[in-house]
Amino acid sequence: REKLQKERNMDERNKFRGVWSPQIGNPSNVYTSWIPKPKPPPKDPEPITQSFTVEEIVEIVSVDPYEGQQEVQPPSNALFNIRGRNSEYRSYIANDGECCDKYGNTLGYINLDTFEAGSADMDYLGYCDSDHRLWNANDLPIGVLDPGLVELRDHNGKPVGKLTNAGELSGHYGTYLGQFEGFTFYEMKIAALYLFLIDPGMLSEISG
Repeated sequence: REKLQKERNMDERNKFRGVWSPQIGNPSNVYTSWIPKPKPPPKDPEPITQSFTVEEIVEIVSVDPYEGQQEVQPPSNALFNIRGRNSEYRSYIANDGECCDKYGNTLGYINLDTFEAGSADMDYLGYCDSDHRLWNANDLPIGVLDPGLVELRDHNGKPVGKLTNAGELSGHYGTYLGQFEGFTFYEMKIAALYLFLIDPGMLSEISG
């Protein structure tokens, strides 16, 4: 009877232990697969590329935005005829304050009475005050005109250009930048407005 009872107890223990044994590892590992895994980060989309041949690139960068446009002669009563660094005709300021490039395209406007400037779309750009200081449309200082030396300085006081009594413009390092034909000292504010607000590229000493 005792032997039979031992066999029965052994059967009960085997039934409880089930089919696993220490040799196959901890059974708790069987139940870990339900834990959700984080999704892998999405792959970066393939960049959209478009290849060009060298000839096509050269053709793209060499497009002249003024191609097909003909140069126009400035009006005979223009306030200033403006020439560039190579003495080429660059632009003009009409006697009503309209500023045009050599193709007749409007660059902006200067009010010859109030010394205010506007864009080609009539947006307000800034002004020159009675102390020869220049301000942008947000009333922030952008430069100053020294009337004694007819020297233009940026808002930090660094010289950026100078005009002679013949209207010849030179840069900070003495580079010849062009000329305002018809210039007199009475119009120095107009020249300053043009250079700071209408055609600031003319003050660049980098050729090209």
